[in-house]
Amino acid sequence: MDKLTENQVLLAIQDSDGTILSISVNLGREWHTTRDYINNNEVLVKALADRIIKVQEVNKEMILQCIMGSCGIVSRVAEKLRVSWITAKMHIHKWDETLEAFTAERENMVDKAENTIDQLIDSADPKIRLDAAKYVVSRQGKSRGWTEKHEVEDVTARPLNIKIDWGNEEETGTE
Repeated sequence: MDKLTENQVLLAIQDSDGTILSISVNLGREWHTTRDYINNNEVLVKALADRIIKVQEVNKEMILQCIMGSCGIVSRVAEKLRVSWITAKMHIHKWDETLEAFTAERENMVDKAENTIDQLIDSADPKIRLDAAKYVVSRQGKSRGWTEKHEVEDVTARPLNIKIDWGNEEETGTE
């Protein structure tokens, strides 16, 4: 990774413990927020103290509270914390307990979706019931032979000519 110059760094985001979480850099025509340059440029980033934004003190309990009701969606956690998506993701992965809670939220969302499909299969409307049943067997019934049939039609429909060269140019075959 190349070293950055002072002019390329717009700002750095720093955790309350001093860890640089991400930096915004100019890599030509556009600005990027990245972690890629941090290890090779930490001295540079620390030298740009006037461009460092310190993130609020975030503890495990805050993260756990923000994860509750998020459906395992990082942007919802970020919105509750009032931080960027990448910062929220780093906080989620910071502790085993927060990562487990986040994973449980996502699994809960999948459970809700499965319950909705189950309710649709029991619907009074035969069209909804059929569509839900088709969805389930197309995803989970493959071991029982349920697959979507994909047909390909050749719209050109022209004869296939095959030429076999036996060393004598006069012999050709058509099929």
